Amino acid sequence: IDGAAEGKVYQRLVDNRTDGKTVCDLRVPIVGRRIPFVYLKYRQLRDRFDHPEYAELVATRDVLAPSESDALLRFASAVQMDYGELDVLRDQGTRRIYVVDANNTPLGPPKNIRAADGKIAIRLLATAFHDEFIDN
Repeated sequence: IDGAAEGKVYQRLVDNRTDGKTVCDLRVPIVGRRIPFVYLKYRQLRDRFDHPEYAELVATRDVLAPSESDALLRFASAVQMDYGELDVLRDQGTRRIYVVDANNTPLGPPKNIRAADGKIAIRLLATAFHDEFIDN
């Protein structure tokens, strides 16, 4: 479009495909001023808005540039989120990230993650929580 029209609402489909058949969402835990890791949540393109088929735990630096992590932490601070999870999509065309949801009551590890990764996630979250809020 050339420009936004007064009184109109626009939406954009973020192209978060990883290939022709799969999409990937980033679930970004926020613990104080830290992002201890990121969950990657995968599903089939045809089920884009359904629950993920599987998830994995990755290091923050492996999926977010430092400037992106900083921007997400600034966003969390602006919405007064001390502890929560952000749902983030990366557009494959522009490589930009978009926050599509902010969850102030995080669920914890996704259901479809390896049990070992779930245990690692809990340990990392607990350590970050302790460092940010208890031993501060």
